[in-house]
Amino acid sequence: MSSDNPFVDDAGDQVLRFVSAARNLSRLGELTDEVVAIAKSGSWHRYRTAVGTDEWRDCELDYFLIACDLGYDDISRIVVYTREGATLAPLMDRDADPARRRPFEEASAAWHAPTPETLLKRAQRLGWTKTETSATLRAAPLPPRIRARQTHGISVDEHAKRSREQRITGQRRHHLDQLVAHLRSEFADDTERLYVIDQLRTPGKRGRPSITSEERDRWAADAQRLGWDAAKLAEEWGISERAANNRMRLARQPPPPDPGRPHQPQRQPRRAASEQPPGRGDE
Repeated sequence: MSSDNPFVDDAGDQVLRFVSAARNLSRLGELTDEVVAIAKSGSWHRYRTAVGTDEWRDCELDYFLIACDLGYDDISRIVVYTREGATLAPLMDRDADPARRRPFEEASAAWHAPTPETLLKRAQRLGWTKTETSATLRAAPLPPRIRARQTHGISVDEHAKRSREQRITGQRRHHLDQLVAHLRSEFADDTERLYVIDQLRTPGKRGRPSITSEERDRWAADAQRLGWDAAKLAEEWGISERAANNRMRLARQPPPPDPGRPHQPQRQPRRAASEQPPGRGDE
């Protein structure tokens, strides 16, 4: 029991001090420290103040924070943008079993309000509900990675990976997988692998580099063998028909001049005698 007030126990005294401090803090870091400290202390689970004894279950930290007059936006910033705040997410698990989290209406009815304002009205005022008149709480203020896992059942990285796979055709993925396998076989060590990754991440000129004469000849041979059929060539090369049509266009173009061969100036045809310009002696 608190020595200053016989109606307030030690846990209640700590909670009251927390409420007083939190109301006067504007910096995110300081507020984060206070919220994390009270959560770790465990005092918020059961405490007594002058209005009565309140109890909150393991996953009802958000209910407790509403009772302490803390806004949704402030707690959301703490949980989403700070590493320490992210540890609070499991204490607000909406999917917890009833032994660890009661429905909000039940918890609200059991709370000893210090003013006529109910816990629901306070939640609406502080932005914890979907609208100012709704009785439904907004989504829990969770870090993006935890929210993605709850939404998709997998991590945000795995979800992004699967989304990329779905946007690429199976034939194209097979072609890219072969390219990756070839690159891996060329690496002498991990340093070379990381070097290539760095080069791929470096912004540069987009698009495919100029093709070699060997590629052009191979594409032309494949096209001749398959009758210049874009659908068959797309399947043969593991690319889209649009890309196959582009390769056929390049294969039909004449090869560029060999830069290693010296330029031979074109010889002008010899003019007939009648076409020769008059010399000085003829003037």
